[in-house]
Amino acid sequence: MLRSKSIRTIVIGGVATEGGVEGTARTGRNLGYDIVVLRDCVGSRSRELHELALKLIEGTFFDLSTSGEVAEIWRRGK
Repeated sequence: MLRSKSIRTIVIGGVATEGGVEGTARTGRNLGYDIVVLRDCVGSRSRELHELALKLIEGTFFDLSTSGEVAEIWRRGK
């Protein structure tokens, strides 16, 4: 569905940064999409696992940004 709409970038927010968020990001990357994880729109029950997952996300093939930064980029694009 995303390819049929010419979507190239996936912006991700959600819970379980160390689980669902990171897993979704990896799957998207493996399918050839550019991935942006919103630092201020993800969370976990474990602060330690959350912070570790953010470090791993930032140190790999994903972009880590905030919702405000992405909103500003979208505003300028219009």
